[in-house]
Amino acid sequence: MMEETPPDSPEIERLRRDLEKNQDEEEEKITFKKEDKKKIEESIVVMSAREQEIADEETYQGILAFFQNRILEAEATFKKKSDVEPLSGLGLGAVVFLKALMTFNETDIQNATQILSTTRALTGIYSNVYKTKPPSLAKRLLSLSFSSSDPVNNGELRATIIQAECCTLISIMQLLQETIVGYVKAGWNLRRGYKEMSWAYQQIQKVEDPYQSYDVHTVTGVQFAFGVINVLLASLPPKIMKLVSFFGFSCDKELGYDLLHKSFEGNGGRSPLASLFLLAFYALIPSFVPVFTHKYIEKAKDTSFQSLQRYPGSALHVWLAGRVHRLTRDLDKSTDSFLRAVEAQIDFVQVKHLCFYDLGLNHMWKLEWNEAKSYFDKLIAENYWSKAFYVYASSVCIYMMGDKEKAVTQFRTVASYVVRKYGGRTISVEQFVVRKVKMMEDLSYDMGYLPGLELIYLWNGYSCLQTPTLQQCLSLVNESLSGKFSSPTNTEIPFYVDQKAMLHLIKSTILANMGEDKFDEAFDEIQFVFENEENIKGDTFIPPFAYYELGSLYYTDGSIKESRDAFNKSKEFSKFNFEFRLALRLQLAIMELNREGTAKSK
Repeated sequence: MMEETPPDSPEIERLRRDLEKNQDEEEEKITFKKEDKKKIEESIVVMSAREQEIADEETYQGILAFFQNRILEAEATFKKKSDVEPLSGLGLGAVVFLKALMTFNETDIQNATQILSTTRALTGIYSNVYKTKPPSLAKRLLSLSFSSSDPVNNGELRATIIQAECCTLISIMQLLQETIVGYVKAGWNLRRGYKEMSWAYQQIQKVEDPYQSYDVHTVTGVQFAFGVINVLLASLPPKIMKLVSFFGFSCDKELGYDLLHKSFEGNGGRSPLASLFLLAFYALIPSFVPVFTHKYIEKAKDTSFQSLQRYPGSALHVWLAGRVHRLTRDLDKSTDSFLRAVEAQIDFVQVKHLCFYDLGLNHMWKLEWNEAKSYFDKLIAENYWSKAFYVYASSVCIYMMGDKEKAVTQFRTVASYVVRKYGGRTISVEQFVVRKVKMMEDLSYDMGYLPGLELIYLWNGYSCLQTPTLQQCLSLVNESLSGKFSSPTNTEIPFYVDQKAMLHLIKSTILANMGEDKFDEAFDEIQFVFENEENIKGDTFIPPFAYYELGSLYYTDGSIKESRDAFNKSKEFSKFNFEFRLALRLQLAIMELNREGTAKSK
């Protein structure tokens, strides 16, 4: 299992060296035939900034078509010149990249990686030509870009940032695989891309008006790429930073947000993507650390409104609007947005599946088990990401509806759906569901810990629920705790302490989300976990998650030192399900505490 190998072990160092050597070798294989390379070099016209904008107009229209849900039209536009023109290649690569993120289909990931790697190699040819053939003085004067402080021409800057973007998009796919192999590969691409972006950003900083000196698509590209990488890297926990070997590089999250806003406002080729990433950061980060939602919610709502004003009906933006509504605990509006996104997509079936997933979660969180099951069943039939998880989630819904016999039959099939990917390693969510089903077998499928409420907890659902639904969940937990779990211990029931600890953790989290008058009760409930920590043998994720929840409680109560201590205590645990996911939550939480401390010191 991924969690069993420390990020700074000799094994990881050997893996890093081998993988980076293989990465170099793989890149060397992406070459162009001598005659093709010569044709490309001869076809390259070194343009002024304004001429480049005119030449890029067709590709720009393809980008807009994509965000108007005309996916096939956009792909066709990009494919026309993707093998000879870098921006078209990047556009095609970005479309396949987004598909890969939604499917996690290994074929889609390989396809996106191949297109982006080929585009990077193609752009290298352009870069070499631009370095040896700067535009004439007349063209530079015409584009108002001539300046003693402008050391590079528009083409060289354009090529550099496209190369860096290719690396960044590949690295994001690798990071989201949540495997050691993925993290190490991502580090190789991130370091290379960061150096190129940093150089490109320095160039636009040297000129008084970047939009006069360079074409709008290149400027918004620099802002987008350097913005994304700053926010992304500043958010990664130390465990992952060790694996990607990114220590020593300077990352500024606030600069990243500022650059993404500038790229969005610049109305260039990267502006729609900038708005998408901004909205994703604002909507998704607080879903990892709900206690800090109040810091993001207004920005999330404003960005969602502005994005939909500029790109009305864009299925991806409508989907993210649904995630924003979820942050406000309005699951009805959230569900409506997801349904509208399903209707809006025409050729992008991956968006439909993304919405089915979120619709399943929304219904699950509202305890609408049958409706939730219907969406997970659709995903079992249609989607690739993790059929094992979908089968598990569907089985949980059946169990929570009271049909134990049918649920057991389906639970027993979960392991057969596990697909080993990414260097032979199982993704973290499948590690979890396989282990849970084995635990259920030991319990003879008599799960007093309420697996449906456990899933709601692990997916941070309680922070999205209104009081009536929270009260329903609380009643279910109390009913279970007053029954077979009324005694402190019971050696006759397997995993008795694990199940009881899970119920107390869930109850504490529910109470914490019901208002300040419930905080004392929430503190009391979570103590059972700490008092019985050493007796939890199966669900070893419970204690570290409990310390995270304790830190959140202390933060909301205004006890910042105690909050930090609890978060740091949680970081001491290892080798448990969702270790890297919790590490991300802890990093984001501690980062917010640090920002508050810095603001107060000023």
